[in-house]
Amino acid sequence: MTAEVSGQWNEAVLEAGEIPISASALRMRRSRELRRKGLTCYCVQLREIEIDKLVKYGLLATEDRGNKVAVVNALHAFFDKSFV
Repeated sequence: MTAEVSGQWNEAVLEAGEIPISASALRMRRSRELRRKGLTCYCVQLREIEIDKLVKYGLLATEDRGNKVAVVNALHAFFDKSFV
C-alpha cells in the first residue's frame, strides 16, 4: 500500500515502481473497511452540559473536557454501558 506525505508522493514508493494511490482512494478504502466492521462515522455537536454529565458519570476526567479524543472515548464508554 502507498501513502501520501504532505501532498507529495512518498519517494520510496515511486522508486519501487508501484502505482501511487491517491489520498481520496485511501480514505474510501478506510471508509469501506469501517463499514465492513459495522462502524459509521458521524459528526456530533455536544452541549457543555452533556460533557458535564460524562464527567459526573466518571467516564471523562475533568482535565480532559477539552480533549476531543478523550471526549469521543467517553462517549463510546457511555454507549457501551447504555446499549449493551
